[in-house]
Amino acid sequence: MRYQFPFRALIAVCIVLFGMNALAQDLAPNLLSWAGPLNYDRGEQTSVAIAPMSNFIIEFHKSQNNSTMWYHTGKISGTRSGIIVGWGASHSLETTGAWPAVAVTREGYVILVSSPAGQVVSQIRYSVGKINPSGAVDQTITWYRTNQVFGYGYHASISVNSLGRIALAYECRNACIPALDYRLGHL
Repeated sequence: MRYQFPFRALIAVCIVLFGMNALAQDLAPNLLSWAGPLNYDRGEQTSVAIAPMSNFIIEFHKSQNNSTMWYHTGKISGTRSGIIVGWGASHSLETTGAWPAVAVTREGYVILVSSPAGQVVSQIRYSVGKINPSGAVDQTITWYRTNQVFGYGYHASISVNSLGRIALAYECRNACIPALDYRLGHL
């Protein structure tokens, strides 16, 4: 008996795979949809976080003129096609720093990590405060700890999950040779 290659099955598989690839290509541009850019302040070195299960947003940045750090609180509103942020006033942290990174929990705990400005050996420091995620657009943070030094490095990135577990990654230099370091913590 002579073996016959199942060409019909191969053609069907090719059609399915090609169709899935075409579908994926059609969907790819729609996976992430951005609203247009809107100006809200002046500054540099920004970091932003949205409180989980909320429309509350918080943003930190460094002044464009000096090393003073500032923040805004706000609320996201609108529809998918017209999303905007209603920002509150700009609030000074009354401290200098560079490269802020922020995370906020569902309960409204704000975790800010930054490096002091103008240091030869750059430290990593953190501050912890609280806001009300269901409160007003313009809020000031109630700070519980500020500028707590806990290592050396800069350009931090931070994230916190719903269990209060914190992941921090940053560039480490000087004593630890150019490398990337991470730390895990808990709130």
